[in-house]
Amino acid sequence: MKLRDNELFLYYDPKSNIGKQTLAYGKSLTSHILDVDWNRQALSNTQWKEILNLMKRTPKDIMDRSSQYYEQHIRGHEIAMTGMLEILCHTPQILQGPVAVMGKKAVLVRTPTDILKVN
Repeated sequence: MKLRDNELFLYYDPKSNIGKQTLAYGKSLTSHILDVDWNRQALSNTQWKEILNLMKRTPKDIMDRSSQYYEQHIRGHEIAMTGMLEILCHTPQILQGPVAVMGKKAVLVRTPTDILKVN
């Protein structure tokens, strides 16, 4: 994922309140925003690997473990890294919140102000 140093990448649900508020905070950081609606565009396995490496996290770390999908398809199952990345690619609603990347920093946005951590 190639971004300019002052460009913010935001992967989120624009229909959610946290998504709308996060985008508003993001606009206070930079005017160069690449906002991607996770309902319309999936990230690739490679993009997820890059983001997770920047966060120093695993796929399970950023998943909402209280979600119905997690309960039915993930909890109690042994799933390889490639399988977990596929889940992130095809089921972004399982994320705990939006994901923001700026420069060499990436954060999981649980509250809208968390996006300020990428600056």
